[in-house]
Amino acid sequence: MNFRTSNLVIALLAAPALSACGGGGGDETIAFTSVSELPDDGTVRLEGRGNSANFRVNASTGELTLNDRQTDQAARLDIKRSGGNATNILASAGSATVSFDTNASPLTAVRDLAAFASPDGEQIAVFGIGDALTDYEHQTFGAWIDGFGSDNGSIATASVGARTDAANLPTNSASYRGQTVGLAQLNDGNTYLADSELTVSTSDFRTLNLDSTNTIVENLDTFVVRSESDLNFTGTATVSGSGFSGNISGTAVNGNIEGNFFGPNAEEVGGVFDSQSGDTAYIGSFGAVRN
Repeated sequence: MNFRTSNLVIALLAAPALSACGGGGGDETIAFTSVSELPDDGTVRLEGRGNSANFRVNASTGELTLNDRQTDQAARLDIKRSGGNATNILASAGSATVSFDTNASPLTAVRDLAAFASPDGEQIAVFGIGDALTDYEHQTFGAWIDGFGSDNGSIATASVGARTDAANLPTNSASYRGQTVGLAQLNDGNTYLADSELTVSTSDFRTLNLDSTNTIVENLDTFVVRSESDLNFTGTATVSGSGFSGNISGTAVNGNIEGNFFGPNAEEVGGVFDSQSGDTAYIGSFGAVRN
């Protein structure tokens, strides 16, 4: 996939505003509406939902165990902007929070993801940025870890943005194309960054079909990248208002999915998922744009 510099994550987190509207002082909190209406100054707040869990590493074996898993929590992404540039970033889902000073933690492009790491390496965050055909205007989504390299910490995912008003939800058929990003504990006891291609379709905006394919994982200790088809999944969800919930399944996937439509007329869709299947745990987020 090829990177674009006009998508939400790059524009919101790193680059100058595309079409800046005057935004008050640097301490003002401004609700996010779209990339095209980003302010030059102030803190832009994107709200939505997220999942989180605590982890503990066995000092003898190095095996990581997840506990205190929390789903469908309130989540937010705060981006402090000054002079059209992002200076600070805070991501939160429940009590799982990471924050970055962009001068000390500049954005790095990793495959089709935007990544931040704290100077001490203990906080890592990744956000979906799409490709040449997927340009997120109304949302973003990501995953993060706090305490990387430590014996314990937290991991979380979030889907945030400008939700569609339920009254403006279409009733015709539609299809969406996008991606997932998440963190997985596989049966080898190691933790991986995972991302995949995603398609979402609906015939009537009452039910959704989701299909995650071509999953790639990266070992967060060795940085070795490989395909991991066991994390591919399919799912169905029922729409309620402008949100939806349902189930996902795959070879090593068995869990729940929740999300929302984004944009004035459901131009985009996004959400979070949580899976536990045997000794494989997988939490993630996703976003997709209507074809």
